[in-house]
Amino acid sequence: MSSASTKKTFRRAGGLAKTRILSFRVIYVAVFAFLVLYTSTIRLAEIALDQHFGRLAVEAAHVTELGTPVATQIQQAMGDLVERSPWITVGGIRVTSLVLGADGISWIYVHGRIRPQQEGLEPTDVLRQAVELLPASTDVTVSVPHTSLLANGILVTYASLLLWGLYAYNRANQRRYARQTQDAVAARDRAAGRAAEIENELISARRRLQTIEPSEQSQGAEIVEL
Repeated sequence: MSSASTKKTFRRAGGLAKTRILSFRVIYVAVFAFLVLYTSTIRLAEIALDQHFGRLAVEAAHVTELGTPVATQIQQAMGDLVERSPWITVGGIRVTSLVLGADGISWIYVHGRIRPQQEGLEPTDVLRQAVELLPASTDVTVSVPHTSLLANGILVTYASLLLWGLYAYNRANQRRYARQTQDAVAARDRAAGRAAEIENELISARRRLQTIEPSEQSQGAEIVEL
C-alpha cells in the first residue's frame, strides 16, 4: 500500500511538473528563437563584412604608382580602406588581412605590418620589386566578437523584440483570461437567474395547488351528499 501510494504521489508530482513546464512553452520557444536569430545574424554579418573587406583589400592591393615601393603603397591603402574603417574603429569587429606576392608565398602585408623597406631605392629597384610582387593576392578574415558594439546592437535589438513579444503575449493572455472570467460570471448569473425563475414558478405552482385542493374537497363533499 505504501509503495502504491508513493508511486501515485510521484506520478501526480510528475504530471504537475509537466503541466507547469508546458505552460511556459511559449517562453522557451521564444528564447530559443532569440538565440538562433542572434547567432545566425552574427554569422551572416561576418559573411557580409568578409565580402566587403575582401573587395576593399583587392582595391588596396591594386598598385598603380611605380615610383613608390609596392609594400608602402599597399600599407597606406590598407590602412585607409581597411584598418581605419568605421566597422573596425566604431563597430569593434576584427579583421585579419594578408597580402601575398605573385608567387603566393612572399608576404607583403600582414595585419598592418610590412617587410622592412630599404631607404633610397632607385626607380629601377622599385620597378623590379613591382614586377616580382605584382599582381598581389589578398586574404581577409572577419570576426564579430560578442563584446563588440555591432554584436551588442544586434543583441539589444533582438532582446527588445523578444521582450515586446512576451509582453504582448502576456497582455493577450490577460485579456483572454478576463474574457473567460467575464463569460463564467455571466454564465453563473444566467444560471442563478434561471434558478430563481424556476423557484418562483415552483412557488406559484404550490400556491395554485393550495387554492385548488380546498375547492376539490368541497366538490367531493357535495358529490357525497348527493
